Amino acid sequence: MPIGYNPAWQGSPRRRSVVMPTGETAIIVPVPEAEPLVGRWRARFDKHAAQGVPAHITLLSPFVPGTQLDAALPALREILAGPPPDFRFEELVLFPGGRDASGQPRPGLAVLTPKPDDWFLDRSRALCRRFGLLPYGGRYGTDVHPHLTVAYGSLDRVEQEARFAAIAADLAPSLPLRCQPGTARILVRDDDRWWTRLELPLGGGG
Repeated sequence: MPIGYNPAWQGSPRRRSVVMPTGETAIIVPVPEAEPLVGRWRARFDKHAAQGVPAHITLLSPFVPGTQLDAALPALREILAGPPPDFRFEELVLFPGGRDASGQPRPGLAVLTPKPDDWFLDRSRALCRRFGLLPYGGRYGTDVHPHLTVAYGSLDRVEQEARFAAIAADLAPSLPLRCQPGTARILVRDDDRWWTRLELPLGGGG
């Protein structure tokens, strides 16, 4: 999808004169192969699904402000050059939660982690170095941990354990799942919705 006006905005009078939102941005790799497996769980337990974000692995969020995206594109294309390997999801990985870097309590997380993950690690770290950014603004540390979020947990530990057990039982028969990454997607946030700003073929094309 080229940079420019998003036809989906035509239904909103408030946005008819808007060319492109310039708020928070993110770079993700969509994983369409995972949608049939995780879609219903994301719809219930990951607010980003309702905000227009597909099943994905994040390369960097937040990325540069929307007003700086055009200037960042040459470096971004350079970093994403080199064909990514196929990968697989083998099992659901559960994180119990705890507190973030500011001391605020956070629920657990149920994720799928790509194997191998070297391509994602290398690109995410390169993006952080090139643009002087931290993954998730440093809320969860300074390094990256490639994953596809299936569900957020709950601050109620009993509820969280039951939720994650149900998800694990549902996903287990379909794992391992083999995936072939095709594009990276730049998303821009506008209020409570994420919009696609640009699709970049992985491996240096486009």
